[in-house]
Amino acid sequence: MGVFPGMASVIPASLSRFRRSGSWIDDAVYAVAVYAVPVLILLGTLATLYFLPRQYESRGAVPLALRVVANRGDIADPAEAPLEVLRGATPVSRYGTRLSEKPIWFSFTTPSMSSDSSTIVELPSRYAQTLACWNADTLAPLGRADREGVSGEMRGVKAGFSIQVGRITEPKNILCRGTFLGPAQINAFAWESQDLRNSALDFQESSGLIAGGLLTLAVFVFVTALINQEWTYVIFAVWLVGNLRLCANAMGWDMQWLGRMLPSEFLQPLRQVTFAAYYLLTAALFQQLFRRELRVVGYRWLLRVI
Repeated sequence: MGVFPGMASVIPASLSRFRRSGSWIDDAVYAVAVYAVPVLILLGTLATLYFLPRQYESRGAVPLALRVVANRGDIADPAEAPLEVLRGATPVSRYGTRLSEKPIWFSFTTPSMSSDSSTIVELPSRYAQTLACWNADTLAPLGRADREGVSGEMRGVKAGFSIQVGRITEPKNILCRGTFLGPAQINAFAWESQDLRNSALDFQESSGLIAGGLLTLAVFVFVTALINQEWTYVIFAVWLVGNLRLCANAMGWDMQWLGRMLPSEFLQPLRQVTFAAYYLLTAALFQQLFRRELRVVGYRWLLRVI
């Protein structure tokens, strides 16, 4: 095929310009992906946190003073409750059980939070196993709650329980008997019903964000390990799941997994196994990531001891 004079010199010049254009586009895309987009995300996130209100505002909790009597687990009937001892007990904002699993009696007085809506008392301890509450003046039962279910005016909320006090115009005295497992802290907060609902929604949203983010990252790392056949990534993926369970324990929602409630009798053994497995995974991951450095430094024996 013939060509016009000068065509041979025009085509290479055009291809050369195209190559330079392609390289410029690649550099621009790289700069946008590596610098511009992360900076915009960071600035947008900071502006959102600083200027915009939260979706679920959870202000309005009033801490209640507690009067506590411990080591009276032999008393189960509220008619025999040590009311006089409770009235003379020094009020405290919170009470630590010191790992005691014996039943604890405590009382508090809740004010009227609003004349237009119900007052609710939140008992937020994630270590609470059973709770039973009564009207301290009349000993009328308010309800019972455990990790299997609730009755009466008791409800499960966030990591603990709540008492639906109702619309009251005067302060109300409440008596409770509870059992706790682990390093429990007993405290109580009075809420207006809508404020507690917003707080519960904020709690659920936060737990969902953490669980979704860590599980997505764990699955991505695990798939990467399968594709590249790099088994250190498998340890890393499982280690991320361990971090999720430890975070759930710290925040008080480790009694659920993927939206399903775990049986209460399995929670304590599961927590123990989770902690033990997490420490082993941390040691294994550290050994795999720094195996070359450990050979140079010479402290592999110390890692084996740990």
